[in-house]
Amino acid sequence: MTPDLLMRELRVRAVSISRWMTRPDETRAADRQAAVRLAAQ
Repeated sequence: MTPDLLMRELRVRAVSISRWMTRPDETRAADRQAAVRLAAQ
């Protein structure tokens, strides 16, 4: 993995984690699934 890809991945994860932490419970599951899909790409 190149440093650029790694940094992008970290940024994406940081955004989804902060979003996940600030959202109500019902949207957390959807966000978590989206994050998992992104991570799997």
